[in-house]
Amino acid sequence: MITEHHKLLVSQIIIHLIGIFGLYYFWDVSWLWFTLLGVILFGGYGIEGYCHRYLSHKSFTVSDNVEKFLNLCGVFALQSSPMIWAANHVTHHQYSDKDGDPHPAKDGWKTWFWIGTEKKSRINLDVIKRLSRNKLHRTTKKYYFKIYWSTILISLLINPMITIYFFAVPVIYVFHSSSITNVVSHLYGYKNFETGDNSTNLPLPFILGSPYHNNHHHNPSSYDNAVKWHEFDHIKYMIDLVRRK
Repeated sequence: MITEHHKLLVSQIIIHLIGIFGLYYFWDVSWLWFTLLGVILFGGYGIEGYCHRYLSHKSFTVSDNVEKFLNLCGVFALQSSPMIWAANHVTHHQYSDKDGDPHPAKDGWKTWFWIGTEKKSRINLDVIKRLSRNKLHRTTKKYYFKIYWSTILISLLINPMITIYFFAVPVIYVFHSSSITNVVSHLYGYKNFETGDNSTNLPLPFILGSPYHNNHHHNPSSYDNAVKWHEFDHIKYMIDLVRRK
């Protein structure tokens, strides 16, 4: 049976192929500014700011219009609908590095490439119930792939360079950045706190969405993951631009 997880994997494979072959055949350094913008919007705001710190941990608030924009950024990161992403992530905190963790670091490359991860997760139904009260989340979950692929097709018709540099390459970047957090940040790095799991901090703030993972597991409700003077969490400053004061 074809599941939503299988559809997501196939979508990621297609986008990876578009990005890799697109860069090879249509390389243009001037378009990398669009890639940077895509990484900021889809990775920084969509996944790390919105799906992670806002939806999963309720660490700040935004206006309704800002939420609609951030939700769309989360959709175009191609990591499932924001509601499902949040439900899986809360499960990760409940069972971090234990049975039930949706992306256990010990599974290495399988976790990195989402192989079999849907079988390990005990998705958090409380998060589903909470977010399902919002029509925005019900809609993006129901029409997730239609929203995503119709946008990709439109961008292809307008200009394939938009598809390659603004949509595909940022998705690839965000995919592997997330995998670094899920795998490497539970195997290597330093700890500021004993959290009962293997989460660590890696001083790579502009590469990872959640580089200070151990700090985050210690205090998930804080939208600023930096604790010590030498730690710099750029996502915190991005959130400051959009959060409701």
